[in-house]
Amino acid sequence: MTHKSIILYFSGAFLALVACTMISSCSSTTTTPPTTTQSKVTPKAGSTFTYTKHEKDSSSGKPAVTSDSIVVATVVSSGIFYHGKDSVVTLYDDFDTLRYRVESNNDVSVYKPTFGSNGYTFNNPTPWLTLSFGAKNPDAQLFSYDTTITVQGQSEKLVVTGTAHYIGIDEIDTGASHTKLASGNQANIVISIMGTTPLTVNISSTQTYSFDFYTTGCYFHSISNTLFPDVKFIGTTVVPGSTTLTEKFLTSFNLK
Repeated sequence: MTHKSIILYFSGAFLALVACTMISSCSSTTTTPPTTTQSKVTPKAGSTFTYTKHEKDSSSGKPAVTSDSIVVATVVSSGIFYHGKDSVVTLYDDFDTLRYRVESNNDVSVYKPTFGSNGYTFNNPTPWLTLSFGAKNPDAQLFSYDTTITVQGQSEKLVVTGTAHYIGIDEIDTGASHTKLASGNQANIVISIMGTTPLTVNISSTQTYSFDFYTTGCYFHSISNTLFPDVKFIGTTVVPGSTTLTEKFLTSFNLK
């Protein structure tokens, strides 16, 4: 399997979800997504998507742990109304539930009411986060708000921000013949959690998706990267840091 990308990503990291040494080779390509004259695919209940998954976890002072596995994601419902939006697809994916809706301009909204890392959870003021596949906005502000948490008895003021970024065109080939399996636009959402008083907190996380509207109606490549540096107070670590990096590539699919 070969993964191609016109623009190679990465800029930050998260969403409480989770890339790595590449599982397959990357190279430049002039391939473009299918034209909009084609009919978009909406996967129905029972559709399945099989991914290879590579994961790397590390925590402060400990060796990194890597693993590879196969993940089969299943559509459990399609075209339903959920939390203010219709035509929502619900995917049971890697022990998690992913809900998404394709908007009229080909942006994709993903339902995520909370996010967090290392035991800390934050509410999302806009539960539907929009990936800019259609609008192709390179830097869209999703939200920004202030909050306070308590760390080791210390009250910590934080600023939580969310931004969305269009990246470029992505493609996956499969087999020795390099037959195209899926292609489409790639975009990400970046969540940053920053604090300076009294502790220095700098958590960032990026969730990147590549989406094919005309072949699969689902994402075919995802990267999740969460960076949580050590939180220190007067030179002493009060919360050990960690890094989580996960990448998934579509290898096959079955539409209902």
